[in-house]
Amino acid sequence: MYKLLIVEDERWEREGLVDFLDWTSLGIELSGTARDGIEGLEHTLELDPDIIITDIRMPGMDGLEMSRRIKEIKPHIRIIILTGYGDFEYARKAIDIRASHYVLKPIGEQKLLEAVQKVIRECEEDVQFKQEREKLRAEVEEHRERMKEKWLHDLLFGTLEPKQVKEVAQAEGLGSEHGRYVAYAIAETKQDRTVERLRNLFPIPCVIAYSDHREGQWIIVIPEPKEQQEEFAAMLARRMAGESGWLWQSNIKIGTGPVVDGLSRIAESVKQAEQVLAYASFWDARGIVGLEQVERERAAFLSEVADFLQRSSQQVKAIVHAVQALDEAKACASAEEMFQALVERRGADGDYIRHYISGLLFELSVLAGTSQTDECLGTDPGEQLYALPALAAIKVYTLHFIKEALKAIREKRDGKEEYIIRQVNKLIEQKYMSSDISLKSIAEEVFLSPNYLGSLYKKTTGQSFHDRLAAVRMEKAKSLLALSHYKVAAVAQEVGIPSTSYFCTVFKNAFGISPGEYQDMLHRK
Repeated sequence: MYKLLIVEDERWEREGLVDFLDWTSLGIELSGTARDGIEGLEHTLELDPDIIITDIRMPGMDGLEMSRRIKEIKPHIRIIILTGYGDFEYARKAIDIRASHYVLKPIGEQKLLEAVQKVIRECEEDVQFKQEREKLRAEVEEHRERMKEKWLHDLLFGTLEPKQVKEVAQAEGLGSEHGRYVAYAIAETKQDRTVERLRNLFPIPCVIAYSDHREGQWIIVIPEPKEQQEEFAAMLARRMAGESGWLWQSNIKIGTGPVVDGLSRIAESVKQAEQVLAYASFWDARGIVGLEQVERERAAFLSEVADFLQRSSQQVKAIVHAVQALDEAKACASAEEMFQALVERRGADGDYIRHYISGLLFELSVLAGTSQTDECLGTDPGEQLYALPALAAIKVYTLHFIKEALKAIREKRDGKEEYIIRQVNKLIEQKYMSSDISLKSIAEEVFLSPNYLGSLYKKTTGQSFHDRLAAVRMEKAKSLLALSHYKVAAVAQEVGIPSTSYFCTVFKNAFGISPGEYQDMLHRK
């Protein structure tokens, strides 16, 4: 609805204009009326109308002076001037002040309606123009933000053109692309981290960007601090503690990169900072971790790697022997001892540790005799390990794996025949649709002879392997026949019986009617 203000000094004329047209049907809301130009100007400032209808001749301030002042303040307002035949000079001035329209008195309904409709069209054009302008402005701003993000990403990861480095430095308030800069990689467990709070941690001009290498990780770039690295790290620690207390400080991890000459080389510092952060995350080294600390611990590990390999080999053997003996307490205690030894050698690379642990888990999976049908253990524990970012998570996974291996071994030893039958039934459910499935192929997968497996299956379940396979196929066939678009021949293929006639015979023997009759019976309902 467009807002309308009526300005007329004559009471009867003013009240007549209020009811002159059906304003609501025209999309107009009558916001108010005024008795002269002074009151009209005051109401305009207060109500901010879209359209004003005003008489020319009024005491105090006439309609033209009021219109002139309104146009200076709010040029978008559309004004319709009411004038008499003898007011030619007034009409000329109305044109000079860019009035939208003027209507001669005595006012005719059609003439005023035409003037109002013209003004409404102009208002609609203004709205459309404003919307298009806002849309364009938003698109330009969005494009600018995307380009800024891309340039920041390219700068931090070493692919930004040298000529654009200067623009990024100026846009981020760094002043110059020259000078010395350092990068920090930050990760923490709290979920309410914002760019503003990070800026409070690094109050000097800085670049803040979200890393796409790891979720929950930020990259901060600042000019080289005046303080020494250790002093600056201590200052950051104080700020962390001062802002959010010990809880935040205990959760946050910061990896520090080396200082580099020139912003164009900052990718070198970013890469090192992320590597240090990955180290800190793996070993749960909280607070601020520097490259020097990581290098010292790695050097210490290399000096005693031979002793580590000897001890780790003994620990792996102890775990395997305990699992073989079904001694869960000893197996878990040996695993705890192994991880404690790892914690004491924090210089080892995370992937080195994962490779070492995956060797243990592979031995356990072989010992447990696992295959693709074992949902708990699977066949590639190493793949699971490499998805875990921290040693603590690897420890939890390893202890769980040891317990599942013990469980699998117990099941096989306590009920070997039942275990075999469960495995066979799983294989039937998985492979019934293959025409190649047979007692011989299944026997090979469970490492038994076909004759022995056939006899064992019949003795344990009371039905033959082939009867079980046929029963599973027929139940699956019933489900498919319930779908009207499935033809009988297609269903036979789906359940692993290439011969349609043989499929029909087996189905009729099982249910007393042919597949076609069964499908017709379902869809007649």
